[in-house]
Amino acid sequence: VGALRQSGASAIFVTHDRDEALRYADRIAIIQQGQILQIDSPRVLYWSPQHLSTAQFIGEHITLPATRVNDFADCQLGLIPIENKAGKEIEGYIVFRPEQFGLFKLTPEAIAFKAKVQYIEFKGKTTLITLNIDGYVMEIENSLSESISLHQEINIYLNGKGLFYSSNNEGDTECFLYK
Repeated sequence: VGALRQSGASAIFVTHDRDEALRYADRIAIIQQGQILQIDSPRVLYWSPQHLSTAQFIGEHITLPATRVNDFADCQLGLIPIENKAGKEIEGYIVFRPEQFGLFKLTPEAIAFKAKVQYIEFKGKTTLITLNIDGYVMEIENSLSESISLHQEINIYLNGKGLFYSSNNEGDTECFLYK
């Protein structure tokens, strides 16, 4: 890939390894049932995919049923600001990347949730923390978490918006090309 970039030559690679595609591609084409759903940069495909199936395929995700209320979605976690990918649809799903949740408020718009620590697994560089937020159990990995203890109630922050998709915006497993 490095030699191709240096030479300025174009090439098309076919892969089912999303990490490889995200790492090396300039642009990725998402193909589903023989049709191209989206062609975009790896960053745009990861953070703002146009389809629910692409969002779920291209990376780790948290997907919850939700109801759209203007620029928000009401889900198990409460009322969350969204980027609407569903048009006028009201019922659908809200999608987050796990790394949007953390122990620190990274943006002024970050939303805080009270969470109870259910499990802690030290992994060296990171710590896996299992949290319960109003009955919803989620795992996050964090690099700075030495002061957290089991059963402690902590603030967890959602940094950024959720992506809201229509419930009929689903499809089969995808494969993709990248160049």
